[in-house]
Amino acid sequence: MEGREELMDAFLRWLAGLGNEELPPGESLHFEFLQVPRGGFGLLVLTGFVAVLALVVLIYRRDAKRLSRGRRTTLAFLRLLALAFVALMLLEPSIVKVRKAIRPGEVLLLLDTSQSMSHKDSYRRSETEAAAWRGIGVSDPAELPRIDLAKALLAQDGLIKELAARNRLRPYVFGGGIRDMPVVELEPKPGTAPAGPAPSNDVNSHAETGSDPATRTGALPPPPVLDPDRIEAAEGSTNLSASVRQALERSRDARVAAVIVMTDGRRNAGSSVEELGAYLTRRKVGETVIVPIGDPAETWTVGIREVTMAERVFKGDPLRVSAIVVSQGYELQPIVATLEEVDADGNVLRELGSETTTVGGEATTAQFEFKEVTLESEGEHFLSVRIEPPPGEAVEARHQRTHRVEVLGEKLRVLLLAGAPTPEYRILRNQLIRYNEIDVSCWLQSADTDFPQDGNTVIEELPKDAKELDEFDAIIALDPDPQLVEPAFVSFVARAIQERGLGLWWVMGEKFSLRAVQAGSPLTPWVELLPIEPDVGLAEKNIGIGLVHPTQYPWLLTTEGKGHRVASLAPDQVVNENLWSKLPGFFWSFPVSRAKPAAQVLVRHPDDRVRGEDGGRPMLALQFVGAGRVLYTGTDEFYRWRGVAEKAYDEIWVKGLRWLYEGKLTGGSSRYRLGISNDRTTLGQELEIYLRALDASFEPVAAATSRVRVTGPGQTTVDVDLPRAPVGEGRFQGSFRPTAIGIWSVQAISDEGAGTEPVGRALRFEVLPSELESKGKADIAELDRLAEAAGGSVIAPTELAERARALKSFSTEETFTLPFPLWDGWFTLALILIVLTLEWILRKRWNLV
Repeated sequence: MEGREELMDAFLRWLAGLGNEELPPGESLHFEFLQVPRGGFGLLVLTGFVAVLALVVLIYRRDAKRLSRGRRTTLAFLRLLALAFVALMLLEPSIVKVRKAIRPGEVLLLLDTSQSMSHKDSYRRSETEAAAWRGIGVSDPAELPRIDLAKALLAQDGLIKELAARNRLRPYVFGGGIRDMPVVELEPKPGTAPAGPAPSNDVNSHAETGSDPATRTGALPPPPVLDPDRIEAAEGSTNLSASVRQALERSRDARVAAVIVMTDGRRNAGSSVEELGAYLTRRKVGETVIVPIGDPAETWTVGIREVTMAERVFKGDPLRVSAIVVSQGYELQPIVATLEEVDADGNVLRELGSETTTVGGEATTAQFEFKEVTLESEGEHFLSVRIEPPPGEAVEARHQRTHRVEVLGEKLRVLLLAGAPTPEYRILRNQLIRYNEIDVSCWLQSADTDFPQDGNTVIEELPKDAKELDEFDAIIALDPDPQLVEPAFVSFVARAIQERGLGLWWVMGEKFSLRAVQAGSPLTPWVELLPIEPDVGLAEKNIGIGLVHPTQYPWLLTTEGKGHRVASLAPDQVVNENLWSKLPGFFWSFPVSRAKPAAQVLVRHPDDRVRGEDGGRPMLALQFVGAGRVLYTGTDEFYRWRGVAEKAYDEIWVKGLRWLYEGKLTGGSSRYRLGISNDRTTLGQELEIYLRALDASFEPVAAATSRVRVTGPGQTTVDVDLPRAPVGEGRFQGSFRPTAIGIWSVQAISDEGAGTEPVGRALRFEVLPSELESKGKADIAELDRLAEAAGGSVIAPTELAERARALKSFSTEETFTLPFPLWDGWFTLALILIVLTLEWILRKRWNLV
């Protein structure tokens, strides 16, 4: 019997053209008519076929009476045989390969890795929850942050194996969205083939055709080996609904046996849990299991919420430092705060002061005001505010904040050049004169020759040569009049920007800017350095004809602007975005064709009607030009901020001037010049790093990448390869996401020798905890509502292993067919032609034509 089956299989393989090829497991061959009529239509076709047969017989009985019965029978048989061959061809006889594939069900495991998961809970009022953690082997849950408790749960013996026993396990970590959970890459055993690439997250990569051997046989992939050392609670936001939707979208063509969420329930983005629960129900998820991580009772914490001090101060000037401390859960108690100077590694150099206050109970916040301190040496200094936590509370990052302060040897020298006494000029002049860190000299071009100019340092004329110009660190060109400026002055200013790092801030205005950007203007050398291409044609149509601008437009912060320190009016990024959207807007702006390729646009015009070639009209843009830096503002209406947000008005001008001043500090002397998007960022946010690199011949480096070294707290180092910037020779740009709170530094790495030595000046930046990911109690009530809406359950950590063992298989069997047609070939037509030809020959021979 088996031999007969093997012979039949071989015959079918031969008909299908497969030769001696053995079929893989789960595949078989059989003969089938693919176009057999069915139902009433099939009965009609059968009746018609019988009628045709009868008609052929009747025709030959009538037309071939004179022939013998044998001859009539032969001719009728040949005609019927030809018709049978045609009928068989219409029925499409084929050898069909049948492939049965099993599509595994899936279990989605989502672990919250937002910053709130780095919090340690006291469990002083939550003995039940503490006992549950002790039940899985955690001796003291108060000693571990929430993320480590979750890792301990996942490390339970056999848990991951059980989750992957009957369905495919898809583990993710999530914050604002999902990422694959880090896994250990296993080495192949001796004598075995190397392991292939990790399975694709796309569940349809093989299942469309069932070509994956594991899919054909129903075998599940081995359970993943998680890498807990690479799981960190560093995400700056929590969007549970978006994360669950993303995970389900990746498994859109598989049946989902369970969605398991491990979180503290603290979220700050996304839709409501009721909407998420309804979506899980519509998606027909087998079950939704939620494992709360953390203490649901009020958290007992004391921490520093913020520290206020100047980012830069001049040598010998007094520096004021204040700190705000917050308390939760504790009764009123004394707290001691100490101000210390530390080195870049956090080692204490000296104590600068100590203050004591009380906080707790109803007084949840308190402020420390330290005595003024004086820093006598120029350069970078690091000041740290540290509080002594109450007994039993572990020392964490929230108990200490370190800020970088740059001590300058002299004041920032600024030349304020203005064409007319506009409101922007009058307010800016007064603000700069009052600012202690800036020494401003004003030059109002429209003033009479005997009119005394304003400023901290009064000048009687503009600099006449490069030596006099070098006294200034930056120039603010506030709608300058091109007819009242000497071409020689314009020329050596342009050279100073490109060669010696002088900074230029050009502010557009309605009075003179059009003439300044037109062809043949004496200010053309400056215009060529701007980060934008002015739309002169549109400007000539709209400026100077008495147009009224009744609409006030808001400031639209770009993605680049959200992370750049020039546009950082508030320490927290989300607060900064909100502040920009609420500041008084502008009515007029100068037409721009596009931003230059090397420019960074921080703020754009929100009105699509005035879009340029590359998007909204640039309102605040900057770029590096040789050794210097250039800032551009498309309107002279910052002054509108002054009445409602004086601090914001000061911040935009002071931070912009400081950014320009850095070009003077580093310009023209180093082969490697670094820049960073912000010197203060929050954990979870990316930091942009910029590098201009020259080789030993001071030619731009031609390599595809250039390496920098980023050093974090505890001297942990990461080498980052910056890809070549889209424009600009020898320029590189990339991003880096800090993974810890504290002081970081970035430094270029030489391209000579082994390529491992850091060179040039290191830039430092501070990483702060995210304000939106505030630490607090686990929100169990929120998770209960989600479970109720999804028809799921909230379980204790001790129950997860049992629920994993109880999960049912959601695998489905699918059948795929691949036909090998027997009728669609030359031999089918040949048989019909042979039969019809034979009939025709016999009819001729027997004189029946």
